[in-house]
Amino acid sequence: MRKRQANWPLRLGIILAVVVVIAAVWVNTGGKERVIQVCNTDPFSPHYGTIITVRESEAVHYGPISDPACAAR
Repeated sequence: MRKRQANWPLRLGIILAVVVVIAAVWVNTGGKERVIQVCNTDPFSPHYGTIITVRESEAVHYGPISDPACAAR
């Protein structure tokens, strides 16, 4: 009978390469966030009622551009 060769370094290298590729794809897809224009509806802000540019994830804290606070200016 033939003794199995110790090929664990090859397996470890392949697993490591797959993990690196998955991590690189995951990091690169997270940085593609759009910026949009919204109406600043924060009454305590000195810029209340102005149209500002924010990241899409932050847009939930502001109103749409058609908000009456921005339309009045």
